[in-house]
Amino acid sequence: MRSRAAGSVTILVVIASALIGAGCQGGVSRTSRQLLQRETSRTFARAFVDNHRMTSGRWQGSVIKDVSSQCRPLEANPRDDRDWHWTCRIEYRARSGERGAPTYRVAVDPRGCFSATTADVPPRVFEKVRDRRAPNPLAAFPGCP
Repeated sequence: MRSRAAGSVTILVVIASALIGAGCQGGVSRTSRQLLQRETSRTFARAFVDNHRMTSGRWQGSVIKDVSSQCRPLEANPRDDRDWHWTCRIEYRARSGERGAPTYRVAVDPRGCFSATTADVPPRVFEKVRDRRAPNPLAAFPGCP
């Protein structure tokens, strides 16, 4: 009995080591187009909900009906610790009927985390709850898959 349990633990340790080591190999891309498109879409949807909450004064989780992202790299994947620059066009449709397609400049760091910024939306919006202008969550948002 004891050797069977020890064998199972050994197998789990080997599998975990292989998975951890797989992410640390040199020359591996820090992101893929599909992953970046999925994550920018998801993060944009959360930012859209935050923007709605700020400007309307109430939270509603299902304000966005559809969102998709099309990304393309602006340069080859850098081999050093520099950010990898992309451009992403995010098309969305809100439940209210509002539609849009802002274009974001996206910088992906060596870990795969990104920050997206655009000039297609106002940088500040009126925050109804606090009765003041505040940074627009749609103008710049960070994300990490």
